[in-house]
Amino acid sequence: MTALTCWFHKLDEIPRGGVSERRQAADNLRRTIAEELGVQACTRLIAEYTIRNAGSGRFELKGTLDSEFSRVCVVSLSPITETITESLDCIFVPPEHLPEKQSEEVEALAVEEIEPITQESIEVGRIIYEVISATLDPYPRAHDAELELSSDSTEQVSREKPFAALQKLKDDSNAES
Repeated sequence: MTALTCWFHKLDEIPRGGVSERRQAADNLRRTIAEELGVQACTRLIAEYTIRNAGSGRFELKGTLDSEFSRVCVVSLSPITETITESLDCIFVPPEHLPEKQSEEVEALAVEEIEPITQESIEVGRIIYEVISATLDPYPRAHDAELELSSDSTEQVSREKPFAALQKLKDDSNAES
């Protein structure tokens, strides 16, 4: 469960012509999202989207997500900013209309993003949270950050052979015999 579960639309509240929204997360919601994602801060979270009735109980979500996060570089430990701008594009269907699992291999990008309608609602917040969590860099790194090794350690690594320790053990056991 995510703090963004409050961003949803009840099916009976979506007009026949669809609904267009621009949602911007307030400070307290951004703080909670940052905690959930394990990042220092969420400094911006804006979603602009349209939900339209696609017929046969299906609803189409299309839009964009614009967000910004304060992170810590894994190399230098300096603060960095990570910006995520992604499109939102999926179809919501009643659970009984979810397609059965594909028996053949299908190219991942060719498969339509289909989500179940739950509790008679379109859960836009859940989709946004999933997009953010899948897009965040697991190892954020400043553009100019470089891992510096001392010259002694690089020389030692280049001189050692991968099985040198095993050879030394073998030599030691032969010497004892």
